[in-house]
Amino acid sequence: MTHETAVRIVAAGLATCHTPMSVIPNLPGDVRNRVRFYKLEEIARSVALAMPKHLVSVSPFRDFAAQVSGLVRDEYTSERLGLSQLPLPNDIVN
Repeated sequence: MTHETAVRIVAAGLATCHTPMSVIPNLPGDVRNRVRFYKLEEIARSVALAMPKHLVSVSPFRDFAAQVSGLVRDEYTSERLGLSQLPLPNDIVN
């Protein structure tokens, strides 16, 4: 799925998504008018740590997973993670 397709799904009222700022000017006007865009202060993407279940019984892998989970949890609950609302699409796209 492309970022544009994801934004079209948002415009249909079915989801939320992240998208690069460079996609916004290339969206059709009717799509831009139905979506509210927010600029994140940090660049981040949702990720998942996937590993076979049997590795949870191996302490180095279990410890690694716990450390990664802790670091990610701390980062996403940080006070410095900012979120600000962008102007309406017509104001940011010529």
